[in-house]
Amino acid sequence: MKKKIRKLLTRINLVEDSSESFSKVDEIIKNPKVKIISFVNQNAINIAYLDSRFFEIIFNSELLFRDGIGVKIGRNDLVFKAKG
Repeated sequence: MKKKIRKLLTRINLVEDSSESFSKVDEIIKNPKVKIISFVNQNAINIAYLDSRFFEIIFNSELLFRDGIGVKIGRNDLVFKAKG
């Protein structure tokens, strides 16, 4: 796996339910500065691999959530390999 995709996958905020998501969003909107909240699915990961500008935009989001089981599986696989 390319280094930048590994970096992106480890940047994703893992949440178990919508209340945890709302709590994270509530935390960052307390500051009046403009915020970027991104959701990435497998297609977005593929685009980020090919497009460095897109990678930087989503990587620098204040919050980065996964959208889809494929990203969860990929991220869990990455964490498992790092531990093992």
